[in-house]
Amino acid sequence: MAYLVLARKYRPRRFDDMVGQEHVARTLGHALDAGRVHHAYLFSGIRGLGKTTAARIVARALVCEEGPRRDPCDACEGCRLALEGGHPDIVEIDGASHNKVDDVRDLRERVYYMPQIARRKVYIVDEVHMLSTSAFNALLKTLEEPPEHVHFLFATTEVHKLPATILSRVCRLDFRRVAEGQLAEHLGSIADREDISIEPGALRLVARASEGSVRDAMTLLDQVIAFASEATITEADAREVLGLSEPERIADLVDAFVARDPARALEVLEAILAAGREAGAVAVQLLEHLRTLAIFVRCGPEAVEVTDAERSRLAAQAEGLGAPSWVQGWFDRLAHTLSMLAGHPAPRLLLEMAVLDLSAGEPLEDVLRLAERLVEQPAGPLPRPEGRRAAPRPAGPDRAPSAAVTRRDRQSPLPDDDPDRAELSALLAGALADDGDRGGRARASRTSRRRGSTTPPSDDDDPDGAAASTAAAPDAVSPRPSEPPPPQAGAEPLRDVAPLSAEAAPLARPPGWDEWEALVERCLARDTLTGSVVREVGFGGCTPGAVELWAQPDDFAREQLSTAGPVASIFAQFLSEVFGSAAQVRWVDRPPRVDRAPSLAMVEAERDRAARAAARERALRDDALKRVLEAFEGELVEAEPDPGAPAASEAEVG
Repeated sequence: MAYLVLARKYRPRRFDDMVGQEHVARTLGHALDAGRVHHAYLFSGIRGLGKTTAARIVARALVCEEGPRRDPCDACEGCRLALEGGHPDIVEIDGASHNKVDDVRDLRERVYYMPQIARRKVYIVDEVHMLSTSAFNALLKTLEEPPEHVHFLFATTEVHKLPATILSRVCRLDFRRVAEGQLAEHLGSIADREDISIEPGALRLVARASEGSVRDAMTLLDQVIAFASEATITEADAREVLGLSEPERIADLVDAFVARDPARALEVLEAILAAGREAGAVAVQLLEHLRTLAIFVRCGPEAVEVTDAERSRLAAQAEGLGAPSWVQGWFDRLAHTLSMLAGHPAPRLLLEMAVLDLSAGEPLEDVLRLAERLVEQPAGPLPRPEGRRAAPRPAGPDRAPSAAVTRRDRQSPLPDDDPDRAELSALLAGALADDGDRGGRARASRTSRRRGSTTPPSDDDDPDGAAASTAAAPDAVSPRPSEPPPPQAGAEPLRDVAPLSAEAAPLARPPGWDEWEALVERCLARDTLTGSVVREVGFGGCTPGAVELWAQPDDFAREQLSTAGPVASIFAQFLSEVFGSAAQVRWVDRPPRVDRAPSLAMVEAERDRAARAAARERALRDDALKRVLEAFEGELVEAEPDPGAPAASEAEVG
């Protein structure tokens, strides 16, 4: 008699024999016992989990003369014919070869014929996702309202390819991958029944290589049994058949990464590849080891299932890491290499360069840990992790120090008591103040140009005769030890532009400002366009029966608020609610002014400027940030305000 492979010899005949699919067995068993069998089931999952086997068990239970029941009797004529594969009322169809619409039309015509010997007729369609769109459409009506004696059992490995109209008409059961330990235990029971001695480590390797598929695991077990010549199948035999490297050699590679030893890493890799291992398989094993090491470092030794010897090796590797993020960086870079190996004409070269990069490249430091070390470290050169080599400094003139860094030499910073250090600190403070002043004037220039005015309003422009300051007093400017660089060619001069700063033009709070701000917020909540228009208009104050607004006659916001329309209507409604029904608008033909009639947009801009200035000041006082900037020769470009910080007061704003 020809040899029967293990996958066929030990195919389950009952639901209790299925491995790792208890949820499916329980659902189908209860449905059969209660007589609540759905007219169409869909079994989905990867290959080798028992989808077709489960369909055959259900079919046999339905045609059993004692059924339908969870456990067929296997003694009646129906069960005997079903086991032999010759029952006339169980029809198995391969969806890959019967995927045309004509095949489905033929099936649709035959379902209305009564069963020959059983009470029910069962159609098993394997790989149902291979049916064409026309075939699915032809099956819809029959699948939704089949004859009472017909049941459909579909199996697929790619459920995402099925139309939603099919999925909504079937009862779907998903088959899950079998856990490695459970699968190894199942393989051990089969080996015992076959009277074969095999080491537990070999069973674990076979279970891991099958990736949760029972059929794949049993096929690999057949190969291992055929390969072994000794009485007991060893773990080394399984590794040879599966093309796996010894875990010690993979650990040697990671040791070379930790020690920053590229020569040793290439030597270990050469030995692994010389043994006939594929580059892709080595990369996968290396990824698995890095994943185990990452879990060991982040979650603790108890979180990984390894031997005592492997646990000790992981502990030694974890101790040599400069930061836990190193492992994640190695994993990401190696995973990228693995994605390029498939189909590449020279996979070995790719893997060698990846190993060279991981063992010789500079790993990324953890920023928080680095900042903590910088704060705790006294003045001196930045410490390097043990085993990390300093890159040689390129020849040539040194880089000029940035505005936020006052260092004479990377390796020899100035001591705290050096008089030059104090002088450089003063220069730094002046440069930062100069940068802030220039930034404020530049923002004022852009704001003025957007409003169509390039010169500040004079004192005569004030209808109430109030003189407004348009420039900071000369004696308010702090002397600087050095002159700023000359302006670039073609740059617009800033000395004639009124800066929107606290010193130049203090923010005004006209009478009724709180009510006006509430009015704008109501407009924004009611209609975004109306609110956006109102917030650009200057508010000059209010008197009994009148609200003074500033805007040029041709200003867009004034036109919208003065012309009949939805914007003017909403504005008039909230105006009467906030200032009273008798309130009227008195327009002043002047653009909004920070010091006399500010718009809410101006006020919010000033508040944001003050918040950013405060955030920058707090950041520059932070010791950790100072050390980081000094160590990396950097400068503070911008500091975002803390959203949880209290809003700047009016005094701070202007």
